[in-house]
Amino acid sequence: MSEEKKPRRLLFRLIKGMIYGSVVGLVFGSAIYLLASAVNSVAPLPWPPSAWAAIIFGASVTAGTAVEYSDWLDGQE
Repeated sequence: MSEEKKPRRLLFRLIKGMIYGSVVGLVFGSAIYLLASAVNSVAPLPWPPSAWAAIIFGASVTAGTAVEYSDWLDGQE
């Protein structure tokens, strides 16, 4: 008798991806903010350090959600 894998719910996986992405985004966004602040004191950057941190945070949330969604899609096959 073969066991069928029960795919997890999509909403659970998307929320999990957003949480993982938010945590990673906060960590790396903070690091980029500190680094950009240090560089900005030496030479002006085209964008303020908060913009760099926001880009990293947004990209991390998007990537975390995309990874969980792709895992869910793989489970649908």
